[in-house]
Parts: sequence; structure tokens; C-alpha cells
Amino acid sequence: MTSLLTFLSISPCAHSQEADGTSASGAQIEAWQSFRTSHPFHLQVVALSRSGEDGSRTLIVSEPPPNVALDDVSRLSPCIASTETAKKRFGVDGWVKDIVMRLRPCRDEQIQELVIALHRTLFGTAYKAYTVPVNGVRETAPGTDLNLHVTSSQLNRWLIGGTRERPSSFSIAAISVLLAILFVYLWLARKLLRRSRPLSLTFLTLVFLMFFLAALPHRAKPSDPEVLRLRPVLGGNSVTLQTLLDSGAHGVYATAEPGLVVWCVGEDANLDKSSVEAREFAVDSDLILGAIGSAKKVAIVGRTRSTSIAWMPPLRTETILQLASANTGELEQSYERKFLWAGKTDQTGNGAEKIDWAPIYLSDQLLDTEYGSLLNITDQMLKSWSMHGLIRYVNFPYPDPATYPFRKPLNREANTNEVLFNWNTRGAGYVSQFSGFEVFSLNQLGSLPIDYLALDNANLRQAEDTAYGYYSQLSDPNLVRVVQYAGLYQIFTHFGIKATPGNHEHHAVSVLKEKTGQLIKAITEKKDSDPLFQGDDPVSASIRDAHGLLEKFSEEASPEQYDELIACIADPAAARSGAASSDKDTRTIAHLCQRVSSALQPVLSAEFRTVAGMLYENEANSRSGSIWIHTPSVVFSTAMGEVAGATGGHNLSAAVTDFKVDSSLRAGEVRVTTEDGHAVVYHSEADAEKIPETARLAGRDAEKDPEVLKREIQGMLKDQASDLRTLTDSLYPRGGRFAEGASMGFDPRQVPDGGDTPGWWSTKDAPDPERSRLVAAFSAGKAKQAKPVIIVSRVADHRYDIVGPAGLHMQADNLPAAVEAVRSTAEDTLGADSLHLHFQGVDEEEGRGFVRSTEAQMKDHEAVDASFEGSMSEEDIRALTAEYDLSKATVREVSAPHMVDGHAVIDASLEIPAKGWFGKPLLIRIRLFFSDMASAAALLPQQIGVLLHAVSEQADLFFALRRLEIDLQKAHPGIRKVDIHLVNSQRKDLYVVEDRRPSGLGPSGNRAA
Repeated sequence: MTSLLTFLSISPCAHSQEADGTSASGAQIEAWQSFRTSHPFHLQVVALSRSGEDGSRTLIVSEPPPNVALDDVSRLSPCIASTETAKKRFGVDGWVKDIVMRLRPCRDEQIQELVIALHRTLFGTAYKAYTVPVNGVRETAPGTDLNLHVTSSQLNRWLIGGTRERPSSFSIAAISVLLAILFVYLWLARKLLRRSRPLSLTFLTLVFLMFFLAALPHRAKPSDPEVLRLRPVLGGNSVTLQTLLDSGAHGVYATAEPGLVVWCVGEDANLDKSSVEAREFAVDSDLILGAIGSAKKVAIVGRTRSTSIAWMPPLRTETILQLASANTGELEQSYERKFLWAGKTDQTGNGAEKIDWAPIYLSDQLLDTEYGSLLNITDQMLKSWSMHGLIRYVNFPYPDPATYPFRKPLNREANTNEVLFNWNTRGAGYVSQFSGFEVFSLNQLGSLPIDYLALDNANLRQAEDTAYGYYSQLSDPNLVRVVQYAGLYQIFTHFGIKATPGNHEHHAVSVLKEKTGQLIKAITEKKDSDPLFQGDDPVSASIRDAHGLLEKFSEEASPEQYDELIACIADPAAARSGAASSDKDTRTIAHLCQRVSSALQPVLSAEFRTVAGMLYENEANSRSGSIWIHTPSVVFSTAMGEVAGATGGHNLSAAVTDFKVDSSLRAGEVRVTTEDGHAVVYHSEADAEKIPETARLAGRDAEKDPEVLKREIQGMLKDQASDLRTLTDSLYPRGGRFAEGASMGFDPRQVPDGGDTPGWWSTKDAPDPERSRLVAAFSAGKAKQAKPVIIVSRVADHRYDIVGPAGLHMQADNLPAAVEAVRSTAEDTLGADSLHLHFQGVDEEEGRGFVRSTEAQMKDHEAVDASFEGSMSEEDIRALTAEYDLSKATVREVSAPHMVDGHAVIDASLEIPAKGWFGKPLLIRIRLFFSDMASAAALLPQQIGVLLHAVSEQADLFFALRRLEIDLQKAHPGIRKVDIHLVNSQRKDLYVVEDRRPSGLGPSGNRAA
């Protein structure tokens, strides 16, 4: 044996396992370490500490999205004194990086402004922005059960119902068509009557009657009254899901009472421009329940968030888009224990056990992603806990569970020497048909299904069911998160939802290729008579097997194929790729690669494996990838007692189980066929409520003979009852802390103690009726400009109330959040590239800063008009209506154009007499500001007089002034600003300002941002 391996003198390279740490100093180090102690696993969040003695703070951005660079956040605010990165290690060589900032002493408003800017940079929106405390306690399990079982029939009953909606077809066009048909009929009938052709007339009448009935408008057919109605999370009117899907709408909607959140993906079925909607949906929901769609119109259904934002963080936008762009039918993760150089090393763990090593395989789409890292974490949970904790992984700090799935290690439970452990998606997701809609649902949300495959014991179904129930009932956030992403992957693939793929370039690890080639060549060239082949020990037997395989291959293979075999043996990713290839020769080589690797593994010593593991790890880590997350490339583990290293991983298939209705089948009967390469189960209409309960069985045994699977499903159907649980019982089986009285989606109470919610959000409360009327009045006046009008009001506690068209109603905690809410409402919700802002309770200086900031965020940086209400309240103005007679308003003067402080202006005044005998008249002074003197001269005094006199036609002074401002602004494009000043006996006044090119500073002297 020594003579065979002398050439394998591998020089070990430097190998270091970098400790967690940061280049920051002092309080920042302590704060970050405290934060990561509380949150040891994946978390993408903004965390903020309390002020220190010197007024400084620590702000942490954990695991930023891959498109965000350090410079993008380090220059966001003058409050940032320093910006560093900190690295948290996962496994042997994986890590994530956090941004750690030291903040100078700043006002609370400035800190809030920074938090809003961070959310916009990280997520593209400050919608419901929040922070968690840096020094918080470690989150504990919530009181709610995350292992929900919501069936496709329930989703259909709650959101679609049994009646297909149909809008009314009555319209002017429809009536016109009927009249045209009638006219043509009468004209032809008259001709036939003149020619005395009764049979032709009868035939004509029948034909036209058919056309007439076909064109006859029909009344609207509403959906079932029990169907839940959905309201946009940004505010607006409630509608049914059928209406949304039929119109191809997009956006995020929620039920009026806490229950469901729905993300509608429009007809383009591409998520590239939907990252903001993805974030809104992820914040407002905590569990993916399923999806409902028809063709390319899809609604992804989630549960209204009822768990802590730190325990179940929002799904990441970048991971959602990554899954939509996967463009493959399967994603995989595994520990490559069968790799030639993998196995037991000469290193020991914490005890006396030797450390095993193996490469970690991840599909290219999963490398250096949150999901790829999550699959590693949950893979270790499956293997270690199934083996009663006898398998331990290096740097896997998950606390041991109170109990394990089995009373003893699985290999003893099943009486087998080796087990393949697999999480998979067979039976996880399924699709049912209802009234022309496809309804996707997940069987259980607590964990993916499990496969235990023993080489010498194929009967482990009971153990699989036991483990599936055990892991699902844990309600573990990482296990649940894996299911959420797997469900989205299946939804995207089934409904054809796409995104532009990122850079998934495969990183080949070739460092062991030369030594592998030397080993293969040495074994291939040995003669059968060599003493090395004559021994009776297992190693000699392995060498004989490998020699036989290689000798035959070398006689028939080309040099290119021989080199392909070496590369396959030296790189497990190449072996995986070859096994999945459509080329027959490539698959044959990959199969031989596996057989040769298995035969030669016993030949290598622990010393060789140790050095090979170091070489592999170092080269694998040289790949270029995300700057914030690096998935581990190798796994180190120890196995106590007679326990072999566990093999297996995750097989995430995009395929789902299909259930379809066949009207020819009776209750209890099914028919199983194979369509497009996978099983389809047909059932009767009567079993639509029961059939989802067979999803796990149908998916698990999909590869069985159709007749066998048919009998199994029919047998299971006999014991099933229709699931008639209510929505509350289904979504909140243990009550839930926020199930009652919660707002739509994310609720501030779901932020841990010490956190904050300085963002903006939609409120389910109806807007103030007067503000809604004001929006309508403005909109009517500006119809030709097609500019939406948004009312921005300063209310109690320095908050902002924002009201827009179609019932849009939002609130914001601070000015930056209000700016973001207005921008999002205009561009994302209303699809407008310009707008008009009307301010109430906001002084002109602050309002101009607001406008300037809004324009800076909009695509068109000169897109905002604005008007302001001054010191006089709306109620005060309305009170004047009772004192003065608007119908007798007269124009007192209209001045010639002149210059005032460098501005071209025209002054005018309007007098309204008092209703009483002794009251003094109300004087309205108007000053029009123009862009230049030529523009002022172009507006005739008579035109202004007519517009001023129109006030006398109004019954309400408040709306009369609103209308006057609108009409004056429309009268001439050169009008830059309109000031209206009311003077009565008490000298009260109102200012309304129309400013097309606002500039100026916010109230603090800083530009609002």
C-alpha cells in the first residue's frame, strides 16, 4: 500500500478558522457581540442601541442585501462617525458580515431620518420601517403554532368561493351594438316583406334573434357573500380576489380583520420591478399559506403577521427574487460523504473522536445566499437530532432539543448500519382546481417532509412519519423559513413567475485534480499479478474493484473522456452536474466516477484526508461571491460510538402534486395518470374538500405504479372528513398574541421591547371626511392635468396624516417617513410621475423642504406642485361662511403687472359683505407671482376678474377658496405662486400657496430628506 501512495505527498497549506469579530472598537465591539449573542443565526435587520454617557450610539445593519455596498450606507447621515464591518462565523468556513456604526450625539429626529434612509437603501422602501434593540434578550418561542395546516379547499372557500364573478356588461357600447343589430334586422326584414318571402324572413328572424340574445347585456354576478374582501395595504377600496385576478392587478392587499395578506403579481409575471411589493408582503405576513392563480395572474397568500419581527423576520427580497430566477427544476444541498478525499481525518474534536470532513454541495443558485446557509443549518438539525445527538458538527451552536425524534439513534431504531437523511419537497406542495382557478397549498408549514433511506433497510416509512411530525411541531423559525422559501420556489415555477437571473457562475475546485489523476493512473496501470491485489483485506479488495473499473474504461475512453473522469472524481460539483446531464456519455462517466470514488475511499489514510480537506477548503473559499454572506464549503463532524457519518441533504423539487376534478368519477373514486412526467390525481367534485389530506401520500409515492397509488389514495379518502375549520381556528390554533385587534399586517407590538417603528404605514381607519372631500375638490379642478392630489396634515405627536385618492390613508412618524410615503403612493400605488401636495398644519418653510425632498426621490425631479394652508383652520374658514354673503362678492381691483422684491406680480382683491346690518365686509387679497414680466402681462385683468367673481357661485367659503386657487393656477402656466390673504374685523388670515419650483430649507435649517 505504501508504494501505491508515495506519490501523494500533499503539502498542507495554512488553515485557520477565523473567529467571530469586528474591526470596530470599544462600545461597538461589546454592542455587536451582545447583538449576535441574542441573534446567533441569520437575521437581516437594523438594530439601534440606547445613547451612551457621551450621547453616542451603536447602529448595526446585519447581513445587508448583496446589492448594497459599505459606501452606500456610510455617507447617509452626518450622524455617522465611523463605519466598520463585523464577521459572524457559520460552520467551518462560512460567515456573514454586519455593518457596525458609531453614531455621534444627534437629535432623535436625525436618528429617525437615518433609519428611514437606511431602509430605503436596503429595501427600496421605508414602509413600516423598524429597529430592534442591540442589547435585547434572546427571542423565545412564540405562543402561536407555526405548523399550520391550511388546505387548498380552505383557501378557495375564503378567497374565491363557489360562484364565479361576472361584471355587468351594460354600457353605451353594448346598447349601441344591440341597436345596430336591430336596425340591420329591420332593414333586411322590410326588404323580405316587400318581396313576400316568409320563409327567408323566418330564417332571418331566428338568426338575428340568436345574435341579439348573444349581445344582450347581462347583470353583474357577485361572488359568495362569505368571501373575504381585500383592501390595499396602502389604502383604498376593498375588492374580492376574483376581481383582482381578473383585472391582472398587482400590489399587496389584506383582509379588513387580521387574517390574510395577499401579494398579487400582475400579468407580466416578472418580479424584477416588484422588489418594493415583495418587501411590503414580507413585512406584513409571517407565513406563506399558498397561492391562487389563473394563467399568469397569481396571488400569493400569507398569514397576517402575528409573531415577533425578531423571531420570524420578514422573508428577504433578494432570496425571493433569487428563487424566481432559479430557472431549474431542482435545487440541492448535500454533504458529499462519498467524495474520494472525504472521510475521517487525523484530527480530533472536543472528545477523543476523530473529525470527519466532507465538501458541501450547493446548487450554483444557492451559493453565498441566506437560503443556502439555512439548508446547511437545518440539514445538521435533521442528522444530529435523528441520531440522538451522537453526530456533532463543528461550530453548530444550536441548542439541543428537550427530546429527540426517537428513543434511540435512528440506525439502532431501524437496525441498519447506514442511513441516507433527506429533506425533500415530495408531498410538500400541491395544486387543486376550483372554478377555473388553480389553488396551491402547502401540506404543513413546520418543516419539509423527510426521507430516511437505509441501504439494507428500505422500510423506514414509520420513522419518516414520526420525524416529520416531530420536526414540524417544533415551530422552529429556521425549519419554517426553509418551508416558506421552498413553497415560493414551487409557486414561481408552477405559475411561470420569473426574475432576471443573477450571476450563478460555477466555481470549480480543481486543487485535487492533479493528485486524483496520479492516483487513478497508478491504479489503472497496475498489473493483475501485483501483490497489492492479492490481499484478503478490505483495502486490497477495494483496489481490485477500482482497477477493474478503470482498466475497462481506459481501453474504450478517449483522452477527453479520461480527463472528464478525473475532473468528476476530483470535484463533487462536477460529479453532480454530470449525473444530471442530458448527454448519455456524460452520465455514464458520472456513474463510473461514483463507483470508483466509493471503491478507493478506504485506500486513503486519515493524514491524506486531513491535508486534502485543507486544500479543498482554501480553494473553495477563493470564489468571488456576495460581500455579506459566504456559505460554508466544507463540514467537519464527529460521530460518537458505532455511528457512521450521515449522508444526505435537501432535494428541493419544483414539481408539485396535481389534483384535478373529473366529473365522471363518483365520491371516493380517483384516477391516477402521468402527465408531463409527473403523477396527476383525478377525483370527484364531492371529494374536493377531502382530497388535500392525501397530498403527502400522493407526492411521496408518486413514482409507484398508478394502480397501486390509486388504491392507496382511495383507501385514505375513506377515513377523511371535510375540513370546515374557521379562518381564525386554522390560522391561530393557539390564539396568538396579536390575533385580536391587530392592524393590517405588521403591528408595532411585534417589535421587541426597546425597538422602534419610525416608518410609515397604512391605517385601516377611514380618512377624515373633510380631507377626502378636499382631495375630491382638488382632483376635479386638476382633471386635465391628470395630477393626483395628496393631502399632508401635521397631527398630534408630530406625526403626519396622509390622504390620497381612492381612499388612500397613511400615517408617518416623522418627516422623512412621510416623504417616502408620499413618493411611494404617487409612483408605486397611483403610477403617477407627478403630483400635487396640499399641506395642512405645516408652515411654508417646512413644506417647501418636504416638496424638495419628495422631488429628489421621484423619477422626475421637478414633478411636484404644492399648496399650503396657513394660520386659519378649516373650521374657522367655514365659520365665516355663516357671517358673510358669498353670493354678493364683488371684485374691488386688479392691478397692472409690477415688480415686488424682484418678482413679477399682479395684485387683486375681492370684497364679501357681511350678512348682518352692522358687520364689516371680508376682504380677500390675492397676489399672483409670475415667472417673468412677460408672463404677467399676458394675463388680461378681465380674465382675473371673471375667476374672482366665480367665488360668488359657491356655497362654502373654504371650498370657494380651494376652487379659486385651482382656477387661478389653471388660468396661465406662467403663474408661479398664488397668495390668498383674508382680512376681517379680527384680522384673521389664511395663506394658500401654489409653488411650482419650491426651494428652501426645513424647519431645523437642514434640507428635509
